[in-house]
Amino acid sequence: MVKYLSLIYLICASLLYSQDVKVKVSTDASQYQLGDHIKYDLTINCPKNSRAILPSVKDSLGKIEFVALDKGDTINNPDGSYQMNYHFRFISFDSGRVVIPSISIPYSANGVKELLTARTDSVVLNISGVKIDTTAELKDIKQPMTEPVDWLLFFIIALVVVIFVAGLFYLIKRYRAKMKGIVIERKEIIPPYEEALSRLRFLESQKLWQAGKVKEYHTEITGIIRWYFDRTFSIPALEMTSSEIIEKLRGKNLNSFTITTTQQFLENADMVKFAKFIPVSSVNEEMMKQAFAIIEEQKKIFHAEVSAIDGKGEQA
Repeated sequence: MVKYLSLIYLICASLLYSQDVKVKVSTDASQYQLGDHIKYDLTINCPKNSRAILPSVKDSLGKIEFVALDKGDTINNPDGSYQMNYHFRFISFDSGRVVIPSISIPYSANGVKELLTARTDSVVLNISGVKIDTTAELKDIKQPMTEPVDWLLFFIIALVVVIFVAGLFYLIKRYRAKMKGIVIERKEIIPPYEEALSRLRFLESQKLWQAGKVKEYHTEITGIIRWYFDRTFSIPALEMTSSEIIEKLRGKNLNSFTITTTQQFLENADMVKFAKFIPVSSVNEEMMKQAFAIIEEQKKIFHAEVSAIDGKGEQA
C-alpha cells in the first residue's frame, strides 16, 4: 500500500511542478560542413525557490561529440526567478541527418522532496560531407624526393651531442663528489587522510561563511575533498564534474555511506557554484560535517585493512 501511495505522490508532484523549470535550446544554424563547430545554446528559466543542476552531457550525444562548455551569465529577476545560460560547442564527423538528443535537467521545486526533471527538445541538423569530383582524371602518386646530405649540419649536430654528453658527465661526477659525506634526512610521509583532516580543521578555524564569504568557503571545502580523492583513489577529481566523480567512486567499490554522503556534499556545492544558491547556516555546517565524515570513514577502512594485513603477517 505504501508503495502505491508513493507512486501516486510522485505522479502528482510531477504534474504539479513539471512546468516549474523551463528549458530552451537553439543552434546557430541547421546546416553545417563536416568538422564544423556546432554552437548549441541552452537556457534554463528557474522560478523562485527552485534549483536546477546541469548534468554532464559528454556521454549522451550519440553521433555528436562534445568540444567545450562556455558558461554564460546568470540573470536574476526582481521576483526571485533567474535564468542560467550555457553555451556548448559540439562537432560531428558523420555526414547526413544528425540529431542532438534531448538532455535531462534535474531540479528541485519548493515543496517537493524528490528531484524533478525538465527535458530539452532534440535538435535535427544536416551535416554536409566533402564533395569529391569523380569525373577528374586520376593521377599517380609522386615518388618521394631524395634530399642531398648536408654534411656540415650533420657535423654540427654531432658536435653538439658530444659537448652535451661531456657536460652531463662532468656535472654528474661533480654532484657525486659533493654528495659524499652528506646525510640526507628522510622526510616523514603524511597519509592523504591526515593532511585532508588538517586542511579541513584549518578551513573551519577561518570561519569564511560566517564572514559572508560563502562561495569561497564552498570552493575551499570541495577542493580539499577533490584533492583527497585524487591522492587516495588516483581519480583526477579536480578536473571532473560531480557526476563524473560519483561514477568513478562507484567503480572503486566504496560503501554506500561514502557514495551517498559524497553525492549530497557535491550537489550542495554545485548549487552554490552554478545556481548562485545562498545556503542557510545549517547547510554550511552540514557541508563541514559531511567532509569530515567522508575522510574519517576512509581513515577507518584504511586502518582496518592495515590491521588485517598485520594479523596475517603475525600468523605466518
